[in-house]
Amino acid sequence: LDILNSRPVALTEAHELFREIAERDAVLNEIGFERYMGFLIHWQFVEIRSEMYEITETGRSFLSFVTQVGLPKERLH
Repeated sequence: LDILNSRPVALTEAHELFREIAERDAVLNEIGFERYMGFLIHWQFVEIRSEMYEITETGRSFLSFVTQVGLPKERLH
């Protein structure tokens, strides 16, 4: 979500970004890209527009909440 908060990401680039992160995170590696993005889309944190993933207002509000209460962003799965 942090990356999407700064810019939209092409669908193909999102796969690569996820792969890089999942190599260091066993939970994300087990969940897989499709399930993880499906979760974010289902809960309206992210949407797809013109072949790009974009953060929604709900996603931005969630990131703001995480920052305000001091939760670590790297364990949000």
